[in-house]
Amino acid sequence: MNLKKIATTFIFLFLSLVALCARDLSNAEQQAIDDFMLFRVKITTIKDFHKALKTINEYQEQNKSLITSFSDEAQLIINNFIVLEQYNYIYNININDSNLQDLILSQNSKNDKWFDAHNKNTINKWLYCTAADIKSCCLQFVSKTDAMKIGLSIKDYYKTALKLDKNMSYALFGLGQWLIQAPAIAGGNKNDAIETFKLAVNSSRNNAETFYGYIFLSQAYFTKKETSKASNMLTKALSIEPQSNYIAFIKILNESNYSLYYYVTHREKIDKKLNLS
Repeated sequence: MNLKKIATTFIFLFLSLVALCARDLSNAEQQAIDDFMLFRVKITTIKDFHKALKTINEYQEQNKSLITSFSDEAQLIINNFIVLEQYNYIYNININDSNLQDLILSQNSKNDKWFDAHNKNTINKWLYCTAADIKSCCLQFVSKTDAMKIGLSIKDYYKTALKLDKNMSYALFGLGQWLIQAPAIAGGNKNDAIETFKLAVNSSRNNAETFYGYIFLSQAYFTKKETSKASNMLTKALSIEPQSNYIAFIKILNESNYSLYYYVTHREKIDKKLNLS
């Protein structure tokens, strides 16, 4: 093989490798994600869920031109974040709202179409994580058989993100939540969840990641009856956002001997028992 052919082969292989690398977000795109995560924390200070939902919708409208200036993948990531917050507050307002299913399933479909149309090695870590979050919300709307398949894919998405960045705090507390909520037969493990949440806190890049990391770690401790550690973690989270109604609500659950994780899967029963609805 002559030098020209060697050079051509090398260039082809180099371009192929580049094509198989996940695209990094621009500084502006990453900043928009970080800003929205901090916005999520600030929303927890709004006690009225209707007002919180309105605030999210206003945020979406006010930042529309900025978001549409980003790449299609970054737009999908940020819209995943926005839909998740809209879903959570609509869910809090009315667990049986007829709009919930279409909102979350349609966003999941957008993610699935992106994954189908792109080499999975080129997909950004943030899309893996937010797509996994969206899928988690879909579980209540599918059959048990499909839920089991989707549940395993959720774990795979978080783990793939961590292969791209082992210190990604957001992926770590996503995986930690999976570990604590999944049945043991499927790989769930409370002790592993606690260690994963610890890594998430230690790897956090900003107050939003630290805030949620402390909360998730707190409730993992609570499921293990380590109430002193659980309370300490909530206090640390509260130091980041002292006016958070989310933390105040978790304290009400804990004082009634319920963890946040148990509440998520038994909400209607607990709401009725504690007169929270």
